[in-house]
Amino acid sequence: MDLAGQIGHGAGVARAQLVLGEIEQHRGDYGASLAVLEEARRRFDELGDECGVADALRQIGMTRL
Repeated sequence: MDLAGQIGHGAGVARAQLVLGEIEQHRGDYGASLAVLEEARRRFDELGDECGVADALRQIGMTRL
């Protein structure tokens, strides 16, 4: 995630955040999961990546279940 951020690859950072959010969900840390997933959703939205926004929202919903 740091490398993608350093080279200005916002989509790479957002994708890494999706993975991190899923890992946190599986670990049972739902608060951390939701925080990182919301950040990923925001990044995707800023990039105009509708599929990325949808992926983040899906994972947010799965975490809230």
